[in-house]
Amino acid sequence: MNSDFELFGLKPVHITQKAWGREFHYLNHPDYCMKVLLLDKGYRGSLHRHNIKTETFSILYGECLMEWSAPWEYSRVDCSAEIIVGLRELTAKSNDRLHVMAGAWHRFTGIEETAILEVSTHDWDGDCERLVKGGMVEKAQDNAGPE
Repeated sequence: MNSDFELFGLKPVHITQKAWGREFHYLNHPDYCMKVLLLDKGYRGSLHRHNIKTETFSILYGECLMEWSAPWEYSRVDCSAEIIVGLRELTAKSNDRLHVMAGAWHRFTGIEETAILEVSTHDWDGDCERLVKGGMVEKAQDNAGPE
């Protein structure tokens, strides 16, 4: 993918490098925001939620695992020993959509390189609470073999 990800002829106004890929920002108005998340294969975004921001994600291409909770289900999300419980899952492909309400924990994992269109309310750093950092997904260990 080139560094100038055009969306319907629009060029991004800002590109942010992330531990899981890149964010291509197209606009961030006081009422709404539009960006593309380019999720690398084998990488995962942080498990996070927003107190105010509501988001709708549409898969432009690729395949990813989308995980999310119901809004404000803090007691059902347990990240002890890197095991997250209480999350719903969807293996999403092109044209799949997910609407995430404020207060819902969520993250994406790249099964392959995936472009995700995000349309949301205003985006600002102070509205994000991270529970688990994002980055490369470690392969599951095979416990069946000899030690």
